[in-house]
Amino acid sequence: MEEKDEKQQSIAPEGESKPFYQGSLPDQRVREAYDPFNGKDPAAFYAELLGDETEEPEGQSSPRNFLLPCFIAGALLLCMGAFAYRGLAPLPYIAPAPTPTPAPTFAPTPAPTATAMPLAAAAAVIEAPAGAAFERTALMVDGRTQGVLISREAAEELLADVCASFEGVVREKYEVQGTLATTIDNAIEFLPAPETPDEDVVTAEALFEKLIASDTRLDVLCTETIREEEVEPLKVKEEEDKYLLKGTSIVVEQGQDGMTAKTNVILYKNGRRRTENTDEKLETRPMQERVVRVGAQKITDKMEPGRREGKKGPDAPEGMTFLPPVEDGKVTLNYGQSGGVMHLGLDYAPEDEDEADVPVLASCQGVVVCVMERGGYGRMVEIDHGGGFVTRYAHLASVSVRLGDAVTQGDPIGLMGQSGNADARQLHFELRIDGEAYNPRYYLD
Repeated sequence: MEEKDEKQQSIAPEGESKPFYQGSLPDQRVREAYDPFNGKDPAAFYAELLGDETEEPEGQSSPRNFLLPCFIAGALLLCMGAFAYRGLAPLPYIAPAPTPTPAPTFAPTPAPTATAMPLAAAAAVIEAPAGAAFERTALMVDGRTQGVLISREAAEELLADVCASFEGVVREKYEVQGTLATTIDNAIEFLPAPETPDEDVVTAEALFEKLIASDTRLDVLCTETIREEEVEPLKVKEEEDKYLLKGTSIVVEQGQDGMTAKTNVILYKNGRRRTENTDEKLETRPMQERVVRVGAQKITDKMEPGRREGKKGPDAPEGMTFLPPVEDGKVTLNYGQSGGVMHLGLDYAPEDEDEADVPVLASCQGVVVCVMERGGYGRMVEIDHGGGFVTRYAHLASVSVRLGDAVTQGDPIGLMGQSGNADARQLHFELRIDGEAYNPRYYLD
């Protein structure tokens, strides 16, 4: 320290003007290199530099007095540039005196709540809504706490693992032949417990071992259902029908297979079979024959149907009557065999061929259940009259009703036309009972 002080004394002797830089540079040469006035007073330095040390008369200005500040400013800029170029540290910053800090004031502390909440739990409550899946949750079985887990999701997964464990025991220990359904026969609750201390939160592994132990309060039921079926195939009964063409048939009754089913239910609780709960059920369903009417009428290409072809079907319900669907029309083709095929209705043509529009009328009151284009039928309408009776109107030129419309007897539903496979303007009219076509002449008044 003494040697350092001597060096500083040699640079700035007492009583002389000190250089502008008074930092703690490491050696004399560096200090001299950054002292532009060579240890002299700045005014004397610039007076010597200007070569004029004469005093100016009082009250007169000299150019030197004007130039002196300019030289000082330039010197300062040179010093700053030298610092930046040499990479030396800038002049030390002298911080202003700190402002005294006022004495702190304290607000009254609010009254504490009934229970203090741990910091981690408080953060969880702030960040997550109530009932969040990651809130600490107590698993309750029949009103008793079994343990507190880190979240409800963990508790639900734990119960699923316990059920899978007991089901695995049943499959391994017993010969399971049927389907196995696993349920819990307890009242299960998941109660939020955010204030539970860390040391009271159990791991899923520890609680799993507790719930599968022999003294567990959990009742896991595995129900095995074994079903054995014995089927009696249905039998087909054929009946000849002289009104049907050979090669054709009509299914009158579908019938069904007979069946005898035995169901055995075995109950397992917590992996152990409860033989006293074995339940056996027996189900039977009788076999019903399928009844089919088989056509026996010989097919003749030249045969033309008469007015009373085919048999009469079931009687119409009381009060149900049918009128011809065309007011001014003539029947051109009857129900029955025609050209080797079965004609299932009556064909009507207009009495007056020159009549432009021939209206088609509802034969009986009912509800429109079909309006569509259907292959050879062309544009057609079907009306449901109840009791299984349905009338069909085909080859229409246009339709004036819509699906679901209620119509009364004689209401116009469209115009006679030539749509589908019709060769001329006509109406094809059918009467079907329970899906089977019958000769409409037996029902027309």
